[in-house]
This record gives sequence, structure tokens and C-alpha cells, in this order.
Amino acid sequence: MDLTLTGRMWDVREAAEWDMASRVVGEGEGVVVRETVALAVEIAGKSQIAVQAQKEAVNAGTSSSLFLPFLPFYSALI
Repeated sequence: MDLTLTGRMWDVREAAEWDMASRVVGEGEGVVVRETVALAVEIAGKSQIAVQAQKEAVNAGTSSSLFLPFLPFYSALI
């Protein structure tokens, strides 16, 4: 409610504390790319059907009317 009513901006660490971001990576040249590739490799090693099912579940959850109040925050993170 704090962010909704005040419009206050938050940093990535606070977003992670509030579970609005799944992880925070270090700064520096190539760090984000290395972390992204490592995550992609991990996901690619999983069952394709399981990954697709999880994606569909997340997408279904974010399209429900219960999610609508959170849409501005979610959109700002992607």
C-alpha cells in the first residue's frame, strides 16, 4: 500500500526484500550477462513440458482479476 499511495520509487534490494524480484545480481561489466546465461542454462536443463506448464501457470495468475492491482509494479520490473 505504501508504494501505491505515495508513488515512492524503490531500489532493487527493497524489491527483492518484498519478493518483487527473484534475485539481485552484482554490478560490473558482464555480470548481468553471465548471470542471465547461467539461469538460461539451468532452465534449459529442465523438462520442457514442466517449464512450459510453469510459464502457463504464471501467465494465468498474472491475467486474473486478483493480479490487476499489482500490474503497475509487475510491469515496472520486466
